[in-house]
Amino acid sequence: YTAAAVTISTTEATIQTAVIASSGAPINVFVGLVTDGVVPLQSSSRATLRVKRNGTTLLSIPILGDAIAMTLPPYRDTPGLGTHTYTVTVQATGGAVLGSVSSRAILLLETKK
Repeated sequence: YTAAAVTISTTEATIQTAVIASSGAPINVFVGLVTDGVVPLQSSSRATLRVKRNGTTLLSIPILGDAIAMTLPPYRDTPGLGTHTYTVTVQATGGAVLGSVSSRAILLLETKK
């Protein structure tokens, strides 16, 4: 969990990271954050939230709104045996966006029988 705000820009910014040593069983990925005044400055612009594993995008979700607490639906991933890094990034795409994200968290839960 990190409380500090990150301003959204056209450069993709990592806003949260977590590492897990997996036995190969499925991993449930939970992500939460607060949007602070996310407003597009051009008709084509938006803010995009991405969830990645080892640099590969698993989810890409547009975000918009002021002071909205967001919890993404759990994402079930089966990356296989080994150590995996999950990151959450945010980026303005299609033009500038005014706003930031704060109070962000990522939780990784490996589920075994």
